[in-house]
Amino acid sequence: MQISSTSSWHHDLDQQVQVHASSSEGRRRFLRPAAAAGVGRSGGVPRQLRELLESLVELQGTAAEITRRAQLTLQDYSAIRNYVEKTVFGRLSAASSAATSSLINISNNNSSSQVGISGVEDCESVPSSRDPINMSPGEVSAFTELLLPKGTLTYFEWGSGWSTLAAAASARHVWSAENKAEICQLMREEPRWLCYERQGRLTLICTNTGKTDPYGYPTSSGVDMSPYIQAIEQPGLPRFDVIFVDGRFRVATALYALKFVDDRSRVVLRDADREAYAPIFEFYETVSRVGGMVVMKPRTLAREWDQTAFMRFLDDGT
Repeated sequence: MQISSTSSWHHDLDQQVQVHASSSEGRRRFLRPAAAAGVGRSGGVPRQLRELLESLVELQGTAAEITRRAQLTLQDYSAIRNYVEKTVFGRLSAASSAATSSLINISNNNSSSQVGISGVEDCESVPSSRDPINMSPGEVSAFTELLLPKGTLTYFEWGSGWSTLAAAASARHVWSAENKAEICQLMREEPRWLCYERQGRLTLICTNTGKTDPYGYPTSSGVDMSPYIQAIEQPGLPRFDVIFVDGRFRVATALYALKFVDDRSRVVLRDADREAYAPIFEFYETVSRVGGMVVMKPRTLAREWDQTAFMRFLDDGT
């Protein structure tokens, strides 16, 4: 699709990008990666970046994909998106009104997020490679119902994946803790994940617990896992509505969660039938069970329990 009247804004766009790129931080993000890749420049702006920005306007790809390919930050993405909407849309001539309508819906292989003139994306329509492969249909249904009503709940999860994205689609805000760098990187390459991050609805907390196996467990003994377990403190909230225990050291994390729950809170445990998780039920009572997933609430006296006791569950990795 060709769009007329685009040349009138190229110069202004070049100037904006060049100003940003001339800063020390901008040189690191734009110019150095482009030079290292042997990419030429036009008017001082990396040609690769210019082409990617032009492809945004020409409906060649989504802004999220452009952000990733050009190695931009989320802040850069927002600046570019706002510039395109406020400046480019404003300068397109009346003769290009049909093109303007098409610009509002940026497509990627005919399956993309819908971007309104306000810039708010429908993240649920963004493609995702994450599926509830380890959850039964009944577990999926019970989990999603737990997150209602939409837009009202605070949610924390040890672990990340389909459940995190499902929670982000419903909760007011979601925090997810990971201790394996490779998993964090995979999540940050997920288009739908990036969409929720841009909207300020999802926060990934990555902790450094040293070398781990493919499942995130430390490969050597004596590793301090407390930063991962105590990641629930980082949001600074006194309580959460829903806490999902689905990562490493589930006994330790479930017991540490007692500091952040009340009678209205619900804690979800996956693979609850495992014998190693029995200590959890000394402090939680079952509200409902579907398959291997249990929804729990704290027992009456559980919150008076000595919180330092969770440390004894770190060595066995349960």
